[in-house]
Amino acid sequence: MLHRLLRQIAQGTHLQTTAALASTLDTTPELVSQMAEQLARQGYLSENMQCADGCESCSLKSLCGAKNNGARLWSVTEKGRQAIRRESE
Repeated sequence: MLHRLLRQIAQGTHLQTTAALASTLDTTPELVSQMAEQLARQGYLSENMQCADGCESCSLKSLCGAKNNGARLWSVTEKGRQAIRRESE
């Protein structure tokens, strides 16, 4: 299930909510959040924390953790991309 979540995040050409990921993976949003945290601890995901200033012009401001009840934006790390490639071989 962790690899499925990692692949789903990597395939995302658009932002996906935890609820949408949970629906795709046929699980709960709480489990998706826990799995994302685990993947981050293992180095497969990193949290996007690029905003320091300029929130008003940011296209992601409606999804920002500070403004949206703790929503988090994840990206797949190089280690995560390598794991996906190995799994595909």
